[in-house]
Amino acid sequence: MDHLIFEGIQTKVVIGVLPGEKIAAQPVLVDLKLYCDLSEAASTDELAKTIDYAEVVAAVKTVIETGCCDLLETAAANVVDALFKRYVRIEEQEITLYKPGILEGVERVGVSLVRSRK
Repeated sequence: MDHLIFEGIQTKVVIGVLPGEKIAAQPVLVDLKLYCDLSEAASTDELAKTIDYAEVVAAVKTVIETGCCDLLETAAANVVDALFKRYVRIEEQEITLYKPGILEGVERVGVSLVRSRK
């Protein structure tokens, strides 16, 4: 299936369950795949027939930065819900959120969700 790919969306947010994670914003990285029919956009070369990349990135950052949650799982689910509401073209999403450098000896930890429109 056709899909749009966003890799390494960068944002900062206060997120986590440990006391030290509540002090300051931490970097969060987002990878996202949006599954949708891109054939009309490909044949017409019209932005209106696809999903605006810049709008998606802005929406992802806004949802994460204003979400006020402790878990990456919740932040990821909030992004998925918001994007399904905003873009009817999306049929399925894969999202991965990473927190780099929070555990000693581990480059990053993260969570991935795959959700289909119901």
